[in-house]
Amino acid sequence: MLLKLILLCLFLATMFGCGGQDGQNTAVAGSPDTTPIKNATLSEYQFAATVEGKMGNTPFPVAIGDTVTGTFSFDPKLVDNFILPTQGGYFQSPPATAQVNIGSVIFNADPDDKWLGYVLRVNDNDASVAPTRDEFSWDADDSALAASFGLDRVSVTFSLTDLTATALNGDAIPTNINLDDYTSGYLYISASKGNAASFYFYSKIKSIIKLR
Repeated sequence: MLLKLILLCLFLATMFGCGGQDGQNTAVAGSPDTTPIKNATLSEYQFAATVEGKMGNTPFPVAIGDTVTGTFSFDPKLVDNFILPTQGGYFQSPPATAQVNIGSVIFNADPDDKWLGYVLRVNDNDASVAPTRDEFSWDADDSALAASFGLDRVSVTFSLTDLTATALNGDAIPTNINLDDYTSGYLYISASKGNAASFYFYSKIKSIIKLR
């Protein structure tokens, strides 16, 4: 009987890693890796935009006509943090993030940033301004980038607006973000130090591609 138990344990150890370090199963060489992919549940998009206006002096070169590119990812299954039925707010956590590239400068959204972090907003039939509209947007901050320029805050707002109010149906995160569904799309980048604005520029979004 003892011999059978020993043989059984050796068999299980070979097949399933029985008796692995600290009581954990150990993978067998050549076996499929069943470890969950960390970003598998995230939706991800890439975009390109063209600078159309600016104010103030940026600590890096930015000119009208320059191209701004980037990506953003988010968890589409998050629970709405806003109460109103026409306004959705979805505060993202790592690994969800957004990245914006302006020449050699890279903005990385920090969900744990002390200011706003990284939040998606979905406004369906927003009547707070005329005309009533639909809007999909996200806001993010990057304190590390701000500190590198001696600033308090650097923020990005990505905003798609539909003045026909037909792009969205409710305040849930849309399953597909299509630029053609909106009448306009802009990316706003601003910075401040103390109570004063340091610089501000905006870019018109030219393309959005769903990566996954």
